[in-house]
Amino acid sequence: MKELEPEQLPPYGFMWKDWQAGASANAPPSDWKGGARKWRQWFSATLGLLRDDVWPVYSARGWKGGARAHMVALTRVDLDLIREFQEAYLEAEAGSFGGITHRAYFDLEDYDCTYNWEKPIGQYCAGLSGSTSDFLSILEHAMKDKLSLFLAEQFKMHLQRPRPFQASMLLGARGYTYYWAKTAVTPSAISGHAVQAAMMACHAYHRLHRHDAELGTRYRKALQQWGTDCGDRRVMAGVHYPSDNVSSWIVLLRLVDHVYDDRLIRPFAAEAIRNSLLYRFLEAKVRTDPAVRDAYAKPWACLRTAMKPA
Repeated sequence: MKELEPEQLPPYGFMWKDWQAGASANAPPSDWKGGARKWRQWFSATLGLLRDDVWPVYSARGWKGGARAHMVALTRVDLDLIREFQEAYLEAEAGSFGGITHRAYFDLEDYDCTYNWEKPIGQYCAGLSGSTSDFLSILEHAMKDKLSLFLAEQFKMHLQRPRPFQASMLLGARGYTYYWAKTAVTPSAISGHAVQAAMMACHAYHRLHRHDAELGTRYRKALQQWGTDCGDRRVMAGVHYPSDNVSSWIVLLRLVDHVYDDRLIRPFAAEAIRNSLLYRFLEAKVRTDPAVRDAYAKPWACLRTAMKPA
């Protein structure tokens, strides 16, 4: 089969007008330290890393950035990885959390989490919502003040990556399938669910540990697992590429030191990523599959660099 040129991969297009407007404002998180100028510098530098190592940016002149060279190969590999990851995990139980499958959690997180993020976390952390009276406000604080409401959309607006179901026909991806998601109506990279859930887990741990160190320790692993499982399930369902989550993890790790004084958060986030289902799956594929190793050479190196101590 003749290889496609990058220009033959279409951009996603405009988002819903309110999200497009929110993304265009390029506002920093409320807890950002350093002012608007440093925020713009941080955003530009982070977008530049993604542009050159993971996925290029799109403008009227087409795809630009170092990642343009591998975007078609990465998409082909990603579509194959989605199928394998889906087959391995989607219908499996999510750890020991009440016998609920990842598929069922995907449906819950896609629908209910628009209004109530506390519900799926409560399944992972039985009794947690009752241990602190303002647990829901903790999650809302993570979304509004540690990320900003439109952080994911700010990156999506520039990267314009088409969703897997858009690219699958163009690339002839045999065996690829996806599950309908009402929240899959934005460009694919970065994954909003991946970065939002991970930051919520970070902030819940931060608040719990400061309130009661023993309580924070008790729920540490469950928070870490939900914080990555939520984003991983979007890959299992075929609505995100694995490298979308890699992009989200890079953004998260580059952000936490600018919105937290708590030195425990970066190690918490890096450990959560290393122990996630998708990271371990990708790590094994990068080690054993030459095609994955080649396509992921720059994205994987970028992520590993981001995971190093600040």
